[in-house]
Amino acid sequence: QTLQAFMDANGGHTFRQVMIPIKDLRYFTDHFYFRFYNYASIENSNEPASRGNEDIWNIDLVYLNHSRNYGETSYPMLAFSGQRPSFLNRYQSMPFKQYRANPNSAVRESLELNIANLDSEPHEANYFYSVQQIGGNQHYTRHVDPVTIQSYQESGYLNCPPSGESPACPFVEALFAMSMDYDTVSYEIKHYIYDSTCTPPLVDSMVYRQGFYNYYAYDDGIPEMGYGVRPAGGRFAVRFELAEFDTIQGVQLLFNHTLNDANNKYFDIVIWKDENGRPGSEIYRLATQRPQWEEQIYRFHYYKFDQTVTLAGSFFIGLEQRNDDLINIGFDATNDNSQYTMYNANGSWQPTEKRGTLMIRPVVGGKSYYIGIEEPETETPSVVLYPNPASNTLNISVSENIEIVQTCIFDLMGRKIHQNAFEQQINVGSLTDGLYFISLTTAQGQVITKKIVIKK
Repeated sequence: QTLQAFMDANGGHTFRQVMIPIKDLRYFTDHFYFRFYNYASIENSNEPASRGNEDIWNIDLVYLNHSRNYGETSYPMLAFSGQRPSFLNRYQSMPFKQYRANPNSAVRESLELNIANLDSEPHEANYFYSVQQIGGNQHYTRHVDPVTIQSYQESGYLNCPPSGESPACPFVEALFAMSMDYDTVSYEIKHYIYDSTCTPPLVDSMVYRQGFYNYYAYDDGIPEMGYGVRPAGGRFAVRFELAEFDTIQGVQLLFNHTLNDANNKYFDIVIWKDENGRPGSEIYRLATQRPQWEEQIYRFHYYKFDQTVTLAGSFFIGLEQRNDDLINIGFDATNDNSQYTMYNANGSWQPTEKRGTLMIRPVVGGKSYYIGIEEPETETPSVVLYPNPASNTLNISVSENIEIVQTCIFDLMGRKIHQNAFEQQINVGSLTDGLYFISLTTAQGQVITKKIVIKK
């Protein structure tokens, strides 16, 4: 039974409560344990290359209660359910350099959370989240006004209001800090929901690690399904977007390990130009590759390019299969990014019909594949800022071969405090003392970012 069929049979709910009576007295000890067996349904195809994923499911909640009867189907609990949301508007993870180039468009305005009241009575839901930079100074907490949440059995998950925010859809408080000293940054984000009027209080929490590493990722790292295209020569590709010029060093791919290594077939890794939302002319090809499997579960394998590919703006990266067997690359069925995925089975590119995310992660920038390696900041000789430090006026000198169309200034927290068409002089007299970042956008879409210091 598919998840959709399960939901159709259960009034649209993703959960069904199962009551199991425990009456044997030998189980009533402090050392009581229980065990679950997963009888998996393998892909029903007879083709070995298609057989790579067993059912992936989770035990969300087991509740034991003394003297409970069959009619007591509720219990006092407020709970998060489902996916922990990314703070990024489009990706689960992205390179920090690319985030710094355009932070306002990279971050969501608000989040979406599934919150349930598993009690039969309504409860007051208080909510807040905290953001803590790992090894850094940025930290903040956002509280949301409490709301009354009805029973899940009657109303399902807490809904978002037509406007404003609620615990189910909190606003993002601030942008991530614009540190220029690191190429890798991560944040620990904790969500809390509680009702303190109860005894004992009802509390649930959820933790997420928001990463800015050296790759783009649409997926959450878990391949619930597999993907491939027939016949031989079939292609599939995912669209990514660079906020400024950068280099592609290689790509991370996650393949399902199929029966008897049946999908151990040749493929090419290809980068195409984006031409009106579809893959266009070919930019680069790494030919004659095979699936590689790491010993750790759900671990990507890195395919390093034999040359550096320099790009800007949108591009497609994907695979071209050399034979008729499915390549069975990992497919994240939880996050739907099908709007960025195309396939070509008969000579023309078409939007995919499969809801989900191909597990393809382009590795961007730097001299090393490994994340967390600091790299020297490269100065752009065609742009000069003076005086720096500045007190009232900042002058910008640009070489003749570059056309600047927009100027933005950000503070250390990533907040945009100035935006205008290009001017050779900017009045910075209203800014307080401290470090800021100025980004200059060229007519070709390149974003040049530099530090400025204000000192009165």
